[in-house]
Amino acid sequence: MHELITQKLREIEASEHIRILHCVESGSRAWGFASPDSDFDVRFIYVREPAFYLRLDKTRDVIEWQLDATLDMNGWDLQKALRLLHTSNPTLFEWNQSPIVYKTTSEWEQVRRVINRFFLAKSGIHHYRSTASGNFPSCQQPLPVLYYLPIRDNGKDGDNACAEFILCDPKERAGRWLKAARIVRGKFTPEPLR
Repeated sequence: MHELITQKLREIEASEHIRILHCVESGSRAWGFASPDSDFDVRFIYVREPAFYLRLDKTRDVIEWQLDATLDMNGWDLQKALRLLHTSNPTLFEWNQSPIVYKTTSEWEQVRRVINRFFLAKSGIHHYRSTASGNFPSCQQPLPVLYYLPIRDNGKDGDNACAEFILCDPKERAGRWLKAARIVRGKFTPEPLR
């Protein structure tokens, strides 16, 4: 599959006139809970020729290449990725530390060295709590576990604190996201994918 994905990346670069800076596996395979029928969630950061960024008209900053039962490939323009980094978007941190890397560059290595400076625990906790809430309907166990999740920021937005109770079975995916939120809360760093 790695060879097929590499071939598709070359096709994307040629067809879209881009250069991919970093490409990883995201989703269940990166998190370590893929099922035998899980698709490959391939995510990438790309850059276009400099003249493209001087255009005055609004352009798409996302490429959605293939979505079928096997491959789900899409990427973000570097400009979009940097804007999301500025808001501490957890997805970008996940892509940065994915254990499955299909392609990376020396330019991305420069980003990798500094990216965690932009991580805000408050954003990470909110992201994982929201993801857990979205997965809650899949928790069908008769005796779910009550999670107490106190939320604090990491000092960048003041000393705000709150707490939330979430009811869920820890064996389900929602439990995985709650665990991620707890790790972020405790360490104030992005959640390791595995």
